[in-house]
Amino acid sequence: MLNYPILEIAISLIFIYLVFSQITLSINELWAGYFNYRGNYLHSHLVQSIGPIYTDGLYSDPTISQLMLRPKRWPPYVSQRLFAQAIINWVSEKAPAPPAGSPPLARFAAGLATAPGGAGSRFDALLQKLLASAQGAVLPAEQLQANLEDWYKEYCLRLTGWYKRDNRIWLLITGLAVAIIGDVDTIRLTKFIARDTAVRNTLVTLGESRAAEPRPAETPGVGLPPAQAGSGAQPPPEFTVTARQSVDTLRKELLAMQKIGLPMGFGQAFDRKAEAKLTNLPEDLKRRDANGDYKNTSVIIWMLFGWLLTGLAMMVGAPFWFDVLNRFVNIRNLGPKPDTPNEER
Repeated sequence: MLNYPILEIAISLIFIYLVFSQITLSINELWAGYFNYRGNYLHSHLVQSIGPIYTDGLYSDPTISQLMLRPKRWPPYVSQRLFAQAIINWVSEKAPAPPAGSPPLARFAAGLATAPGGAGSRFDALLQKLLASAQGAVLPAEQLQANLEDWYKEYCLRLTGWYKRDNRIWLLITGLAVAIIGDVDTIRLTKFIARDTAVRNTLVTLGESRAAEPRPAETPGVGLPPAQAGSGAQPPPEFTVTARQSVDTLRKELLAMQKIGLPMGFGQAFDRKAEAKLTNLPEDLKRRDANGDYKNTSVIIWMLFGWLLTGLAMMVGAPFWFDVLNRFVNIRNLGPKPDTPNEER
C-alpha cells in the first residue's frame, strides 16, 4: 500500500469534490424540475429539428398532451413509441378522404404527399426516405414505425449530449453558490489537509468506503425516459431505495467531515466571528483576526480563487469524481511489488 502524503491529499480532495458535486447536482436538478428546463429544451430543439408545424402536431396528439401537467408545460420525456405513433397519426390525418379499407401505410403516404410540414420541410424529406425504406419490408407499416423510432432514439442521444454541455454553465453557477455558502475553499482545505495526518487518514478512509459504493447517477438526459423509470410513471422500488441510501450516505459523510474539524461549513463564510473561534486552525489558515475582521486584501483574493476552483470542480459532476476517486484508491492499494525470493536450484 502506498502511503505517500501527496496521494492521500489528492484522495481527500477528490472525496470532498465528490460529496459536494452530488449536492450541487441535487440543487441543480431541483430548479431544473421546477422551471421545467428539460421539457422546454426538448420542445425548442424539436421546433428547430422537425419544424414548428410538426412540433405542434406532435404535442396536440392526445397521447402526448396527456403527459402535460398544464398547457405548455411540455413533458421532459417522450418515448420512442409515442413519438412515432403521434407523427404517423398526425400525417395520416392530412390525407384526403381515403377509400374504405385502404392500408395505414397508404394513408400515411397520401398525407405526406400534401407536404404537411410546409414548403421546404426537411422533416418531410426525412419521412419520405423512411417511408421508401419501409415499403419493401414484409410488414411495411411496422417497419415505418421502427424506422421513425430509431431516428428519434439517435436524435435524443445527441440531444442529451447537447443538454449536458449547455447544463455545465448552470452546474458552475450552482457549484459556486455551494462553495461560497458552504465556504468550501480548495486552497485552504489543501493546506489544512496537508498539515494534519489524522484528518488525511479519516478522509482517505471515507474515500475508500465511498469508492466501494455504487457509482452516482449521471445527469438525466432529454427526450427518452430514464432507463430507471422504464415505461411507467414511477421509478422501480429498488431505484427509490438506492436514492434514499445515497442521501443517508451523503448525510453521514458531511457529519464525519464536520467532526474532524475541516475549515468549512454552511453559513461560516458569512459569520465574521466564526473563524476566529476555530482553535484547530493554524494562524496562517485563519482569514479573520480576533476581532472577526479580514486580515488583508490578499486573503480575500485567495479566498475568492479557492471558491472559484471549487466551483469549477463541481461543474464536471459527481460521476467524474467518483471514477477519479476509484483510480486513485486503486493506485494507493496497489503499493510496491513485493520482492520475489530466488528459486532454489
